Amino acid sequence: MKLLNRLTIKHLLMNKKRTIVTIIGITLSTALMVGIGLLVSTFLQAMIDDAVSSSGSYHAYFDEVTKEEVSEIKNHLEVEKTYSYGVVGFANINSTNDYKPYLFIASADDTYFAHEELLEGRYPTNEEEIVIPSHLKANGEVDLKIGDTITLEIGPRVQEGIQTYNNEITMSYVYDEETGEAIVGERIEPKMTKTYTVVGIINRSKSENYSAPGYMAFTTKSNDIVSYRTYVEYKNVRKTYETTESICENLNLTYCREHDSLLYYYGISRYDNVNKTITSLLAIVLSLLSVGSIIVIYNSFAISTMERKKSFGLYSSLGATPKQIKYTVFFEALVVGLIGIVLGVLGAFLGIYIVIQVLNYLIADSWGLTLTFTVNPYYVAIPILFMIVVIYISAFIPAKRSSKVTAIEMIRENDEIKIPRKKVKTPKWVRKIFGVEGEIALKNMKRNKRKYRITLLSLFISIVLFISFSTYLKYGLSVTELTDLPAYDIVISTSNQEIMNEIESNALVNDMYVSKFGFAEYTVEDTSIYQDDYFKFLTEMEYDPNNLLQMTAIIIEDDEYEKLALNYQIDNETILFLNDIMYNSYNNGNRHSYHTSIFDTELNTMKLCGSVEDSCVNAKVHFVENNEKTQQFENYFHDQYTPTIFVSESLAKKYGIFTSYDLDEAANYITIYSEEYETLYNELEKKYQNTIDGYLSSPRITYEQEKNNVLAIKILMYGFIALVTLTGVTSVFNTIYTSIHLRRREFAILRSVGLSPKGFQKMIFFESLFFGLKSLLYALPVSFVIILLIANSMGYTFTFDGILIPWGSVIAAIVGVFLIVLLTMMYSSSKIKKENILNSLREENI
Repeated sequence: MKLLNRLTIKHLLMNKKRTIVTIIGITLSTALMVGIGLLVSTFLQAMIDDAVSSSGSYHAYFDEVTKEEVSEIKNHLEVEKTYSYGVVGFANINSTNDYKPYLFIASADDTYFAHEELLEGRYPTNEEEIVIPSHLKANGEVDLKIGDTITLEIGPRVQEGIQTYNNEITMSYVYDEETGEAIVGERIEPKMTKTYTVVGIINRSKSENYSAPGYMAFTTKSNDIVSYRTYVEYKNVRKTYETTESICENLNLTYCREHDSLLYYYGISRYDNVNKTITSLLAIVLSLLSVGSIIVIYNSFAISTMERKKSFGLYSSLGATPKQIKYTVFFEALVVGLIGIVLGVLGAFLGIYIVIQVLNYLIADSWGLTLTFTVNPYYVAIPILFMIVVIYISAFIPAKRSSKVTAIEMIRENDEIKIPRKKVKTPKWVRKIFGVEGEIALKNMKRNKRKYRITLLSLFISIVLFISFSTYLKYGLSVTELTDLPAYDIVISTSNQEIMNEIESNALVNDMYVSKFGFAEYTVEDTSIYQDDYFKFLTEMEYDPNNLLQMTAIIIEDDEYEKLALNYQIDNETILFLNDIMYNSYNNGNRHSYHTSIFDTELNTMKLCGSVEDSCVNAKVHFVENNEKTQQFENYFHDQYTPTIFVSESLAKKYGIFTSYDLDEAANYITIYSEEYETLYNELEKKYQNTIDGYLSSPRITYEQEKNNVLAIKILMYGFIALVTLTGVTSVFNTIYTSIHLRRREFAILRSVGLSPKGFQKMIFFESLFFGLKSLLYALPVSFVIILLIANSMGYTFTFDGILIPWGSVIAAIVGVFLIVLLTMMYSSSKIKKENILNSLREENI
């Protein structure tokens, strides 16, 4: 065995090019598989850490439960950990934030406090002490410091006679019938008076939603608890939804919630179609990569055994057994596999580390988190084990086949060429177009099918992988990439005329547009004119298409509306209706995203109604399709998630249906253009963050951040495409180069009987053309089937205008396959043409 091992090593060293190419193929396949594992583990851990840091590590929680129910939940067979807080009640705190006027007081212990972040001071030790959140001062302008005492009247919130201790129920408002103004529709009903000493300040509690009406503060060991909230972590996270539902039903609880944002990164979703999309896309990707790796590595060993046939024959004639022949192939697989896997793992670690640093540079600001290179042993070990199995199988088949061939067949190297009883025929057009050289080449292919199948297989899988991953890129960018650059740079809403004047006089403002928001309801007599997808959405959401449906009205000044109306050749009495909408549908356990028209047919008039009964008008409308929007139209702030109309201010006042308040006192939505938008945004944010009565944002900054997100996706996808393509090209080069190399004697014979250099070139060209056409004949249909599978998988969750086909990649694949084959064959044959004919006839490949 030692002798055979030495001969194997000698063979690998003597055939350095083929050995290096084989090792490169294994290295690239390993790097691709391990790299995916490292990326998945890094991204998943980052997402999980972010979800845990923002809202906690729980899998589900149960609100408004009793002490006895807390005990039953804790003792449930599927529950691994629990932590709870008790609800004491709400108290008015004199906050300047009208939407958050309360202090929500809860009682907790050390188990719960371990999930909160103490910024200053200490946690309470008795029921007379309290810790308050830091944003009570920043957001509500309530200035309490450590050591201060505060006396509070505590009780439930009462809404329309109904008591609640739930801090997730938002503020209740009602409309004054006379003025139409929105006023608070709830109050605190005091049950007790408590005096607390502030002993610490915590960060915003993970248990406090941003829409919660109460700032969450904690005391401890309280005897005044009215109910509990219990957080749980399950033993089997994949059964979270089933277990939570079971506990809710058994205890007859009414408020149970799962931690959807965290569970999503464990690969669990309450929406079946999202699960189907993720599962099917992963299955396609892993199948493609697995098949690609198997074929690339199998081809390497298949052509290696072909190259060593004569050597194996000599070994057999000197007494080597079939078992020893197989062992020799396995030893070669061990050597090149070990080198390739080690290099692949090292390359994956280095490459993914660099990619993560690049991604952090691009997306850290927009994502609000930094990726940390994370190695999950499972995601590394499984790809390595997979590669070991692939290498073993790839070596086993050629080894078994070689051990069955007789010594004389291997020495003569004629076991690969099958000569049928009937004469091998070729079409007449082959000889007419390509001459006798083309006919000889085609006959040789028909007799020596095994070698040519290996070459075709390499080309086939390379084309399929390239087009498939290009399809993933196209769909990925269609889902994530912004369709248009935002027209304006900054948007700010305020009813403060002084702030508006200051903004208008700011030297950094190049231009600004002002509009106001209103709401109306609309209806149509014939519901058949609704676009099918939108009608389906209305019925899924249980909206009655025959009744009034809500829309948003963008109200702009008359002179500006007149300019806008000129673009659509309408007068100021006509309303612009946007016949374009995006929305998410949640129905029957599915979540689906749509972008569609509202109506199939344009209308000249629409019945629009206000909030007051019977306040309706038949308004003239002009439909604006998505592809008809003008730049001026986009100057005004609006979204695409509700049906939207544009109307002049005078017409809005005339109809009197869009607002229930004085239009002149309504908040203004100001869109701003600025060449120095980042500087201006920072200045406005710093100046108005505590005084503005609306909000401030920069679509341009968001756009730039999202462009970086798209760039990050492109880097990842193009990286995978490059690796896949390089792996395929390596396999093709290895296969064709070795095939040509093994045919030196055949070419030498043809040259010795008069084959001219021009004829030789014609023969090589014909073979290249044959390989390219035949590989495309098989690969393109399979690629289109995979495109359909990907489209079907994406269709579970998203809606696209037809099937997205990466035609550029298809054309690149068609051109590339001919180019790669021709260049490889020309390179290989150029080496042979330089050789002496007699040496080629005598040369042995040992």
